[in-house]
Formats: sequence, structure tokens, C-alpha cells
Amino acid sequence: MWYRISGSASNFTLGGSVNLHENTHSVLRRSVEVTPGDAPEELYEVLVRRLQSDDREGPDPDGDNTRYSRTDWTALVAFSNVDPVAGSPGNCVAEIGLKIVASSQLSGVIENFNFLGTSICLDYDGIPGSWTKRATNNPAALFRYILQGQANRNPVADCRIDISKLEEWHDFCFTKGFTFNQVRDFQATVADALTDCAAAGRARFSQSNGLWSVVVDDHSNYVTPVQLFTPRNSWGFTGNKKFIDPPHAFRVRFVDADNNYEQTEIIVYAPGYNVGTATRFESIEFPGLTNVTENTTMAQYQLAVAQYRQETFSFSADIEQIVCIAGDSILVQNDAIKVGIVAARIKAIAGNTVTLDSEFEVPTSTSAVLRYDTGSTIATRVDAVTPGAAAGQYTDQITYAAIPVEAQVGDLITVGETSQETLHLVVDAITPGANESAVIKCFPVAPETDI
Repeated sequence: MWYRISGSASNFTLGGSVNLHENTHSVLRRSVEVTPGDAPEELYEVLVRRLQSDDREGPDPDGDNTRYSRTDWTALVAFSNVDPVAGSPGNCVAEIGLKIVASSQLSGVIENFNFLGTSICLDYDGIPGSWTKRATNNPAALFRYILQGQANRNPVADCRIDISKLEEWHDFCFTKGFTFNQVRDFQATVADALTDCAAAGRARFSQSNGLWSVVVDDHSNYVTPVQLFTPRNSWGFTGNKKFIDPPHAFRVRFVDADNNYEQTEIIVYAPGYNVGTATRFESIEFPGLTNVTENTTMAQYQLAVAQYRQETFSFSADIEQIVCIAGDSILVQNDAIKVGIVAARIKAIAGNTVTLDSEFEVPTSTSAVLRYDTGSTIATRVDAVTPGAAAGQYTDQITYAAIPVEAQVGDLITVGETSQETLHLVVDAITPGANESAVIKCFPVAPETDI
């Protein structure tokens, strides 16, 4: 085999040779590898010649015409020994190297192989505003990668993402041990990808103030309600309850990373049920969760939601709704569902005694929730306030043991039976209306779902 630079008038250079001498009926394959030393990036002319004639061209020494040999040039492969994906450091292309031994069972191009991969993308460092590119499976980091990665035809700019919310969610996922490990080898919309990713971190994607964000079911955000809604500052209150029979257990199927990524099924029982008492089963899968612990925790969470969040509520509010966003907790009082006895405004303050602008029937034990009118949205609940009359009678006064210093005339207050004066709810969605109004949909906080 000889070669020379294409179009050159110079002599050919010997590149190598192959000697074949076998007594076999099988096909023999040989190759010659040449590394030109003069101009490795040029195009070449290659010449191959068989030096000994085909045995069929002469008489068969055995006289039975069984000897036969033939030579075919089957392939010419040329390549440059350089990085095939060389480019800028930010090209985000993953390289995989395979070292294999060719045999009669394996030749040509390798079409299928398995590997374990981890996404390399911006990951939160724990310091506000500081993100570093590294391998990560935190749902918050992958959520941002879905919005800004190369797979997104229209990447979203940083200014259109609620980065601070993603940072809070990242810490939540890290604390809870939530990860997202899914092989997405199929076409899907950005919204579908965000939905799957957010669900792995007990969240859902949303757009808040024009920014891509998430609503996280994080009970640490429910400690301090941001607003108090009563018939004095809302209207159109409705409630809905689903009368369902929650399953006794979930059959959870998933790809188990701790079992060589084999399909695995576990049974997660609701509180109070076990293998001997559970009779109502449902199947469920959680995309991206790949170990027993994560799937068990998520199944327990979904069982608690099915049991303790069967009610939803909706009402309208004016400009006072502006302090709320989806995921905030609020307090709601409404006599339509027998929560609280009266909602009123403070008419006068004398020492620790507050006079309301509406009378109420005194319950057996009394507590009050006060929302300050000083711009603060914090509602303060005080147990065992003293009403101005005996139980069963009507009064317009209550006396605090020590009235909050922020209290002033005009503040919104609700009075009711102790621990029953308000509902603690989570804002699910806010639909804007006319004249700065909005419809607020919410559901119970349900501490039992904090798993």
C-alpha cells in the first residue's frame, strides 16, 4: 500500500504491506495503519496492489478446483488525531471515551452502550447570588438549567428568573435530601420538564411578577401568616370539600439506583395501616426519584395530602391581596364555615381594653387575632383575652393582659372560640380581577403533610 499527497507529482511512499497465507474457508481481514509524517492534515491518494496473482488464474494443483483466493479492498478510513469537539470551554458538550477489543462478534460502530451521567450546570453555593458550574442533581439547579441550558431553544435571561426563590428552594431540597435523576431521552415541552423537576423537590413551577419561579410546599414559610382576611376585607367566600377515600397504601415503582438501576416496587402504607390491615392500594410513580428513601418520603407526603387537604377555599379581595403570593400562608375568618364569631375594626383603645365597632356573643373561651394597620402584614393571635361580658352575653369590648404596642384605632380584629377564631391556609393561586381586586384560592396548611 502506497500513498502521496493528492495532486502531487512526487513518487508514492510505501505505507505498509500485508502477508496472507492461510488454509481456511473463513474470510480473513487485515488492515494497515499509516500515520503520514509530512503533512497530516492534507488529502491523500492511496494505491493498493496485490503482488501475487489470484490462485484461480492458474491451474489447481489438486485438480479438484477447490482452491480459491480473492482480495477485496473494503474500506478506507481517514481521521485526524485531534479533539473532535474542540472549542470554547463553555460549549457544554460531554465527551465519552470507549476502549474496546474488536472481534468477530463486535466490529464497526458501537451503537448502544450504558453509562451513569450527572448534569454539569450552575449550582447554588449557599451564598446569595453565588452559583458555580459543577455536577449536581439538586432540583433547583436543574430547574434553572432547563430554563437556560442548550436544550432550550429560547434560553431565559437571569433577569427573568426569580433567582432568590430558587436559592431558597435549593436549600430546602438540600436539607430534605431531594434530588432529580431522570433520563430524559424523549421530546417534551419546557413546561413538562419544569413540572417533573419541580415535583421532585415538592414544588410546582409558576410565574410571579413576570419571573419564572416555583411554589414550594415548605412549612417553614407558614410560620408567620402575611395577611388576615375576614368579611370586612373580602367577599364571595366559597368552600369545596372532596369526599374521597384515601388509599391505605401506595405501590411505588421506580428505577432503583441502589439495585443496579433495576425496576423496583415498594409498598408505602398510610399511618395506621400495615401489611395486615391495608386493603385499598393505588399505584404511583415519581419521575426522577431513584432510591427507596426518596420514594418512601414522597409517597408518605402524597398520602398525607390526600387525607388532610381535601378542602379548598376561594374568596375575592381588594388591594389588600397585593401582599400575598402563591405559597404564602394567611389567616381567614368567615362565619359561613363557623370559623370565628366576629370580624370588626377597633373603635377605641383605653389602656388594655379595646372597643370594637361590632358586638359579638361571648364564647366559653375567647381569643383574638389582630392585624395591625401600620403597614405591617403580621397578624398576632392572643389567647385568653377577657371579654366585656359573661359567656353567652353580647359585648363590644375585650381586654388584653398587655395590649400590643402596635395596636391602634382602625386595626382589623377577629374574635372567636380559642383556637377556632381563624383558619390557617396556604395561598394556592391568585387570579387578578378588575380595580386591583383578585380571587384567592387556598388550602389548609395541614402540619401533618410536613414529612
